[in-house]
Amino acid sequence: MSNYFIRAGILGAVSLAALSFPPAARAAASDPAVEQQHVAAADKLQAKGDAQGAELELKNALKAAPQDAAVRVRLARIELGMNDPESAQTDLRTAIKDGGDETEIVPLLDRAYFAQGKFEDLLRDMPARDDGPPLVRSAVLVARADAMAALKMYDDARSALTQAEQLAPRSVIPKLAIARLDYARDQPDSALSKVDEVIQAPASADGKGALADAHLLKGRILISKGDNAGALTEMNAALASDPANAAALIERAQLYIAQNQDAKADADIKAAIAAAPRAVAARYFQALLLVRAKDFTGADTDLTKYAQGFKAFPRGYLLQATVKILLKQYEQAEAAIDLYLAAVPGDLEGEKVQADLLMRMGNFAAAADVLDRAVLEHPNDADALEMLGQAYGPINTYRSREAFDKAAKLRPDNPSVLRGLALDNIAQGKDANGASDLE
Repeated sequence: MSNYFIRAGILGAVSLAALSFPPAARAAASDPAVEQQHVAAADKLQAKGDAQGAELELKNALKAAPQDAAVRVRLARIELGMNDPESAQTDLRTAIKDGGDETEIVPLLDRAYFAQGKFEDLLRDMPARDDGPPLVRSAVLVARADAMAALKMYDDARSALTQAEQLAPRSVIPKLAIARLDYARDQPDSALSKVDEVIQAPASADGKGALADAHLLKGRILISKGDNAGALTEMNAALASDPANAAALIERAQLYIAQNQDAKADADIKAAIAAAPRAVAARYFQALLLVRAKDFTGADTDLTKYAQGFKAFPRGYLLQATVKILLKQYEQAEAAIDLYLAAVPGDLEGEKVQADLLMRMGNFAAAADVLDRAVLEHPNDADALEMLGQAYGPINTYRSREAFDKAAKLRPDNPSVLRGLALDNIAQGKDANGASDLE
């Protein structure tokens, strides 16, 4: 097995000496019996879904046998699942230097770089190669394609994936990457066709975890096509293949929430947190379930604790703003919604929350300004039009009635819209019409 990434510069500015003990010291420190005790303990903890405990045992195993690349790769997998890509990247670099299987390591390094948003770094550190095993060369091209797609270099990404599939036609990794690219480019049918190739393909040596990832991706594609029942089947299949797959657990929890099966969703979120304690998405849905249970204080505690992770998961700011509003902590709600709209400018749901907050704070003119912009972009959103009617109510009866009229045409049986119209009629002296609307 070649140490291509050392030659190609993937170690970056970190020297080999900084990544390892001197050879003699490492050999002296090796204790295979102790290592195996810790590995066996890690096996049991992972079987129980205790990723944090397994991580600690594998670190202790590496103290006993620092050059065991296979154990180090396994540790990196757990670190990736626990949202610690920096540690995973360091361990994977060391595993390559210690002769680890590059076929397994390259896709994991791809994930580590991707989780950190280091797309340009990946392209610099992983140049395409024309030597070595085809599976490794193919995996490098897939990693490069992922980075290119993230940088919106779609044609280059497609070209790299075509080469990757030609190099390793029996490998599932380039096929899955092509499906991801098609899905990201809003081509669900071609993505579905490609992901089915992965699901139906015989198991391959380079495809560890690929079957679960394929079912997970297929489930997401089906959700985008409105087939939630089919998506649930795929999430179940993903978890049958990999019971500790936190992403699949979180996706299935969302499907359960949509079905108002909160108890099942809660069980999946707890399992996801056990598998990936630092996964911000799992903590977000934990808080969402608390909101649905009307435990606003508990949700606020969770959201405050994990708010640092919302930079990479901005929807957390939106939920935090909503909870702060429910707790009447308006200044904190304002800070949270400002962070959300800075991360996702023009988002309709965020603008509605911001407008609702402004009205609660008595600033109806500012709320009307926000909603005017929102309905300009989304003229058929009845909720936004209804809110616009509410915002204009105290300051401009004519504009209020205009907004309520439009909302009523979109949603004629909505009691709150009709009430708004009635109050506007009464305010304009049209008492008979207002009374009729109120009835």
